[in-house]
Amino acid sequence: MKENITTSLIVLLNLLVLMVHGEAHLQLQIEAHAWQNMFIAIIIFLVPMLATALVWTRLKRVGIALLALSMTGSWVFGVTYHLLVHGSDNILAPHHGQWAFPFAVTAIGLALIEAGTVIWCVLVLRNSERKADER
Repeated sequence: MKENITTSLIVLLNLLVLMVHGEAHLQLQIEAHAWQNMFIAIIIFLVPMLATALVWTRLKRVGIALLALSMTGSWVFGVTYHLLVHGSDNILAPHHGQWAFPFAVTAIGLALIEAGTVIWCVLVLRNSERKADER
């Protein structure tokens, strides 16, 4: 039950930060390509919600694994476009206006949440394997 609640809280926190980050994108007029919007919609938004729903069923391990995969993809995508690739989506590029700081802070926050979630998911899956082996 603890993993179910933790998963739900992690995904809720991630969603809140994503919403602020998305608003910063809009306010700063930082646009994404169509394929990036599709990736964001499916991997970054929808899959974590599906994973959360699964952890509340007998498919808890599948949900945790799916969350780990989604957050890994989200982390790679975010680090790539917010730190490595030059362009308007890079937090080191000059951004002007009141949304510049929230844009950078939420990008970093998302990377930390995603990395932490992947680590947490791996630990939960390892622990559940050990418990299954002990039976």
